[in-house]
Amino acid sequence: MECYACDREATQRCSRCGNAYCAEHGGDPNAPGGQALCAECLDPVSATPSGTVFRASLFALLGTSVLARRQGPILNVSVLGNFSFSDSPKTGMSVIVTACGDQAAANGLAERPG
Repeated sequence: MECYACDREATQRCSRCGNAYCAEHGGDPNAPGGQALCAECLDPVSATPSGTVFRASLFALLGTSVLARRQGPILNVSVLGNFSFSDSPKTGMSVIVTACGDQAAANGLAERPG
């Protein structure tokens, strides 16, 4: 079995794409933190999502935005407790309200929850 990138004998097979690779063109799975990945799969460019995944995620965001508009302006309310290790003297409760197009509704709910 030959390495996909050169004529040397392959020592591993990539667990992601299946390419056979030599020690020079891939990761060593026995090294600390090592993975059985070829050099192409280890390249940071290959970590970016494909165009299909990107378009599908945009479509999902659009779909959820349309559904959220039908449910009303308030999308999310988060109540956060204090953080005892903060260097700020005031570390009380915080309320974060996410709204879609209605700032007054978000402000009103944040000031007086319930």
